[in-house]
Amino acid sequence: MAGSRIREIGIKKARLFAFIVIIAFLLLPFIYPRVLIMRTLNTTFIYAVCAIGWALVGGYTGLFSLGHSAFFGLGAYCLAWLYLAYGVHPIIGILLGIGSSVILACGIALISARLRGVYFALSTIGILLVLMYVMRTFTYFEWRGAPSGGGIGVPVAPELMLPLSTSYLLSFGIVLLGTYFLYKVEKSKFGHYLIAIREDEDVAASLGVPVLKYKTIATIISSVFATIGGFIFASSTFHLNPDLTFSLDRSIDMLIIAVLGGSGTFIGPFVGALIWAPLIEYVRWNWGATYIGLPKILSGTVLLLIFLISPTGIVPPIQRKFLKRKKHGMIKNA
Repeated sequence: MAGSRIREIGIKKARLFAFIVIIAFLLLPFIYPRVLIMRTLNTTFIYAVCAIGWALVGGYTGLFSLGHSAFFGLGAYCLAWLYLAYGVHPIIGILLGIGSSVILACGIALISARLRGVYFALSTIGILLVLMYVMRTFTYFEWRGAPSGGGIGVPVAPELMLPLSTSYLLSFGIVLLGTYFLYKVEKSKFGHYLIAIREDEDVAASLGVPVLKYKTIATIISSVFATIGGFIFASSTFHLNPDLTFSLDRSIDMLIIAVLGGSGTFIGPFVGALIWAPLIEYVRWNWGATYIGLPKILSGTVLLLIFLISPTGIVPPIQRKFLKRKKHGMIKNA
């Protein structure tokens, strides 16, 4: 009885806090529309959308992907490049981006049936590098009488760009939907199957869990989130470069955000994004050109510290400490 009462109190307080945070972020564009703050938070929410996708395969399913920026890049390029090079309508470009990512996700899921652990992670890097090479080599076109695409990069057409407040609200809305989706996954049979696969794939298969099926579903859903992040990013920037859009650094950012917050928790990607995205973007903008390797050093250091100090991330220890304090207080009052 005491345990259920403690949990009930904790849930009520968590819901109240979440409601206040949501209202604050929703009202921010109207109360304090500073461009720097809005742009930083918009980038943060885009990172969070991608990290939600990574958390589904990395945190819940146990597929340690280092090539998730491939989905991100496909989303961005299918929107911006197809529109400028071939006049493809943005809606068609979005559908093609999602379709391309789903096909790629199915291929990655099939690879996961053969490779595990570090070998699977390396294979995702290989896929990412192949896509980067393709975008650098086979996407040249002429725009306004000048060469574009390929290694030069793709300018984003002005008509594709969203107003900053619209992009901010759109990305935040998708973060809310993605967070709620992860919450429902935790409580569902689907989520229990994913966790079983993560803990011991062979045991899960021996108990009748269709491992490949659920890996494929998780990877497809994960790819859609990262692709949507690419769409929003393309509509929020002026230029896409294949070396940056499909970069390994971007995949590592998704990993760090999910792991930092708690990759096996529904709120972890959002918390991790609020901490990591403003920090790494500040470092890249202010010191990235002067100290070229600094962002990579920071990323490696943070990953090392997470694994050494709190391998489960920030959220799980806070949850345990809160429940322990509540339980101690109720026992003392009794």
